[in-house]
Amino acid sequence: MLAMSQNSSLPEGLSVVICAYNAAGIIGKALEHLLAQERQSEFPWELILVDNASTDGTAAMACELWSSEVPLRIVEEKRQGIAYARQSGMRAAAYAYIGFVDQDNWVDPDWLENAWQLIHAFPQAGLIGAEGRAVFETPPPFWYARYERNYAVGPQLPQDGKIQDPERLIYTAGCVLRTRAAHAMLDAGFEPLLTSRAGSELLSGEDSEIQLIIRLMGWELHYNSALRFQHFMPTSRLSWDYHKRFRQGLGATSVLLEPYRRALRAQEAGEDPAVKPWMPAWRKAALAYLKDPLAIAAAGLKRFEGNHRVALSQAHLGEARKRWQLKAELERIQERLFAWLKNLPSREEEA
Repeated sequence: MLAMSQNSSLPEGLSVVICAYNAAGIIGKALEHLLAQERQSEFPWELILVDNASTDGTAAMACELWSSEVPLRIVEEKRQGIAYARQSGMRAAAYAYIGFVDQDNWVDPDWLENAWQLIHAFPQAGLIGAEGRAVFETPPPFWYARYERNYAVGPQLPQDGKIQDPERLIYTAGCVLRTRAAHAMLDAGFEPLLTSRAGSELLSGEDSEIQLIIRLMGWELHYNSALRFQHFMPTSRLSWDYHKRFRQGLGATSVLLEPYRRALRAQEAGEDPAVKPWMPAWRKAALAYLKDPLAIAAAGLKRFEGNHRVALSQAHLGEARKRWQLKAELERIQERLFAWLKNLPSREEEA
């Protein structure tokens, strides 16, 4: 008989979720490392593969390669975007805890055991982040080390434990979180503002959106370097042109994360968040981009590959474009978000 979690109606155990899109060529390595887990604790676990509208037989390949008594469940999510896939994976979780492993993540042999131990050791933690290490298809460019954290690798904090800065966010590849917190968010009607890389924009903050909501619900965020994985870096993601587009995506992402940050600051001050007019914020972002014409000119020149001013300029460009694209709709987005957050249950209320 399965033991029930003290803080959830779900049984004690861990649901590992992989959100996959056209990953038939790389999913084998992720599965191989999950099959090689070494455990000292006895607890049930499952693997949920969310097939996010793949066209290359990803799910069939995973079923063929998964040689374990641990159940593998395939969940289909036809809406393109990892935010939707994560929602489906969280909703499908059968156990009290969820581990997120990306399709290009190779977890260490003790990852599962450490995830289990850590989530029990810190009952106030809604999510515990991991540490990734890059594995390269080809040698990385000279500028890679400066921008390492943009690629969800490298140490996230100087030390393990609770993240004290209320606005500090981490990458969530390899993380473990409480299903109770995830389900409370979903049951409240959560609809992501960020769907990540669905389309031409390289938006990348769907995991940050989840973290901010978890914090707004009263949970802590933690980081622990004992949760470790390797992150495979294909050559295609390491060109300077790709990185410039990625930085533009970060700028655009910041536009939709900023209302959450203001809501968090308002909550800490005991106030209601105020809707921010779109025009002054767009003007500020546009001026931040235009104030460095040399960086704008250098963006198209090979000799300035890796230049930090160029990278910052591209982020300002992405933010200005997104604010101009949304215009007054951004004010309506804020109104809807703040109204939704008012009804978001706190950690104490859902206990």
